[in-house]
Amino acid sequence: GVTRNQVAGLEVVTPVGEIVTLGGKLKKDATGYSLMNLIIGSEGTLGVVTKIYLKLVALPKNTMNLLAIFPDLASAIGLTPAIMGAGITPVCVEFMDNASVQCVEGFLREKLPHSNDGYYVIVQIAGDSEELLEDQCVLIDEMATENGAMEVLVADPA
Repeated sequence: GVTRNQVAGLEVVTPVGEIVTLGGKLKKDATGYSLMNLIIGSEGTLGVVTKIYLKLVALPKNTMNLLAIFPDLASAIGLTPAIMGAGITPVCVEFMDNASVQCVEGFLREKLPHSNDGYYVIVQIAGDSEELLEDQCVLIDEMATENGAMEVLVADPA
């Protein structure tokens, strides 16, 4: 997820020299305004962060990457809400418009599928059960196809 979802607390020195602790080690800390998210989003412009309490999450045992190629922007961006609506929480979803696909193809000096007319959506899913991930891949493939995908590819595990 995004950085702010992994931060449990901060210690910040404000521009006037005060030391402020926001959030903390506890899971439940929801009193008042969410100043911690304000500080995280400010990227250092509202104060100097001197301590960060991070949530550590074990790496999943398995990951799978899918590439869905669409003929147009509208059908490509429709895939993400469909995935989320199906109860699948991907590690990441990346979108590449056709101009980006062609730039990557030029950089790699390699022919990419549907590079002349394709819009790419790259989805990564992760979990401890390989069978569950395979089921999710099938479901994402079906949703992408229903949404107008020209092709759905699953990356070979490396």
